[in-house]
Amino acid sequence: ILLLNRVMAHKLGRKRGAIDEDDDDGRGGGKRGRDEHMDMTSRPDTRLQDLITRIGEKSNASLEDNLSTLSVVLDKDMNSQKKLILSLICNCVISMPWKITIYSTLVGLINTKKYNVGGECVDLLVKMLKRCLKELRHRDAVHITRFIGDLVNCNVITAMSVLNMFECFVDVTKEEDIPQARSDWYVLMVLSALPWCGKVLSDRKESDLERVLFEIDSYITSKRKKSYLPMLRVWSSNEPHPQEDYLDSLWEQILTCRKNKWTEHQLVRPYNSFERILTDAHQHTLHKLNPPQHTSNSPYPLPKVVFRMFDYTDCPEGAIMPGHHSIDRYLVEDWIEQILVYHHMDRKECAEVLLQYPNAGNIPLIYCIVEVVFGQIFRLPQPPFLELFYSSLLIEICKKEANKAPVVLAQATELLYERLTSMHTACIDRFVNWFSYNLSNFQFKWDWNDWSDSLTLDPIHPKQIFMRETLLKCLRLSYHDNVKDMVPDTFSIFVPPEMTPNFRYRADDESVGYRVAISLREALSQKKTTNDILKVLNEIPPRDDCEGFNPDRIDVFVQTLFNLASQSFTHTFASLTKFHEFLKFLAPNEQAMHYLLISVHDLWRNHEQMMVLLTDKLLKTEIVSVTAVMSWVFSPEMTGDLHCLYVWEIFHVTLKRMEGYLLATRQSYLKAEKNQNSEKKKKKKADKGSDDESSSSSSESSDSDIDEAREKHEEAETMHKNLFFIILRRFVEMMSEHLSREKTINTPWYKYICERLQMVLSLYGDQVAIHIDELERHIFTANMNNHVLKIFKQYKALYGL
Repeated sequence: ILLLNRVMAHKLGRKRGAIDEDDDDGRGGGKRGRDEHMDMTSRPDTRLQDLITRIGEKSNASLEDNLSTLSVVLDKDMNSQKKLILSLICNCVISMPWKITIYSTLVGLINTKKYNVGGECVDLLVKMLKRCLKELRHRDAVHITRFIGDLVNCNVITAMSVLNMFECFVDVTKEEDIPQARSDWYVLMVLSALPWCGKVLSDRKESDLERVLFEIDSYITSKRKKSYLPMLRVWSSNEPHPQEDYLDSLWEQILTCRKNKWTEHQLVRPYNSFERILTDAHQHTLHKLNPPQHTSNSPYPLPKVVFRMFDYTDCPEGAIMPGHHSIDRYLVEDWIEQILVYHHMDRKECAEVLLQYPNAGNIPLIYCIVEVVFGQIFRLPQPPFLELFYSSLLIEICKKEANKAPVVLAQATELLYERLTSMHTACIDRFVNWFSYNLSNFQFKWDWNDWSDSLTLDPIHPKQIFMRETLLKCLRLSYHDNVKDMVPDTFSIFVPPEMTPNFRYRADDESVGYRVAISLREALSQKKTTNDILKVLNEIPPRDDCEGFNPDRIDVFVQTLFNLASQSFTHTFASLTKFHEFLKFLAPNEQAMHYLLISVHDLWRNHEQMMVLLTDKLLKTEIVSVTAVMSWVFSPEMTGDLHCLYVWEIFHVTLKRMEGYLLATRQSYLKAEKNQNSEKKKKKKADKGSDDESSSSSSESSDSDIDEAREKHEEAETMHKNLFFIILRRFVEMMSEHLSREKTINTPWYKYICERLQMVLSLYGDQVAIHIDELERHIFTANMNNHVLKIFKQYKALYGL
């Protein structure tokens, strides 16, 4: 046994796993840094974990031989380590779902030897599935459901009990007063399991399976509403590839699979090699599994639109890309998405695993990977992971497949550029971010002449915006002369200006402001006190049109201070930190903050990155408020920059600051409430002879703390509401004015602003929902323009409001 264990440890690859929460050892899955020469016999839990989690990886022996050997090893340890073994297997289904068929085969072999252990494994799976459904762990529930379905192939579970479980899930669609997202999720769990178990269910219980499929068809074709789709589409056009709802697409793929007698060519099914052994196994019946009741606080995944970029005509001769409605297309994409989910913290490992797809010879793997990765980059309202992860992952794939991947990536870039006209504005932002980062890793080399059609387009045309913003992003990653040299002379209109400050008070200026700026510069250089600086600023005469502040003094101080500190970000932030109290003194209200932001923008209009970072610092130090920043973003002074990406970076930074502040005040309030309740409990337990004066003082202190925390939280909630009212009211005003003036929605400007509104509502939907009633009363009223109101209705449909 000792020799066998060592051979198995050598043959099977190492992978991360998870153990049950009840296990006393409490360790998670394996790590790359673990000692490869660990004594496998001295720690049986570690030995078993390695054997189970590494099954299915590269080995000199066949997968079937490894499974057979592993089942023998586990059988010998089952009496003493049964709980650990079952826990490891079930948790591996969640942590490594691409091995589902391997673990179902393993459970099948265990079940043939020890029927009662197979039953305990089934009970554990049901228990885990119930917990996942209750805790709304959507991804885990989908994988456990698949695994349970696949166990029918190994004769561990009866086909009828799995169909009964599917019927319970489909019956959720008949519940009343629930969001569509809940019904979609339960239908998705059934549909996503059918590629694994559809054939065996059809062979054994065809009429019962057809009854389940009929109910699903009735729901998908008759009951579902999809008015939210325009908010989630990457492209507004269905040419050359349709923009399908994810559930509609999967349903069509399942129908195609059923038409082909449930045949697929992607899943590795090792249990087929053990058919003679597994056929004689005794089967188990699932306990009845009722979905938990819906509550108002139950979150469900938002719907998606399936991203398509390639078809068989785009791929070279050889392996053929499966069709859009082929179940093989779904299985390949699902496998890639699983790898992205479970390896997104390590781009190198992720790239390595992606390129080890079991049936890579049957499909154009690089094309499939690139399509899925771009699908996640462009997913609306936001990607599953950081954009930087996808960018670095594609670079790793290019390194590992240097002969294929760069060519496919260049082809994808060309296709995306060609379809920019119909691409959603938020996706254009992400395309800019990815392409500029990718260029920076390949010496900024590109054949720009192929994109010369962008030179003569409208400045707000998507292709013009893309070209301009790409070079601006490249400037952040390089330097001006390099950006200027990397494009042909004909593209000079897109080359950004040098990132130098635009100081207003030059030598040729004879105004009072210039003279004060000279004196102020000397005072700052000599590190004079703020009183001395204020005396210099007071030389500027007051203005009658502004109460409590002087815009001219703000402008002179801001321009002079930041121009003096313009050598680097560090100098600028240091000067801001040093004079932040003085800046707050100069700008005591929102109107003054508005002038302060205008002055900063006038100075750094050619340095967009500085504007983004400096605005964030102004918010962090509370020199300006979030409402002041948002009012400035939508002010007439910023109209010309509204189609610039940096403005929307500032927009997102501001909303994140507001969200963080609201959360912090809420946590402080809840903590104060908790402390007060704790104080009350202690007071009740106190002896009658205790010091009444001390107890009273403690109670007053606790009440004071909670009142202060409640007041801050209420102020934050009011600020949050005002912020979204400013944003949405300004959007409505701009769009309504444009429609009344132009009488059409078919303009680049309207498309841009309309999609920015869609971005705000979908990305910050949970925050907008807090104020939904007041928004409908005051902004999105029934008598407003139908084109604008339609977007708000799309948002409500998306979030089930």
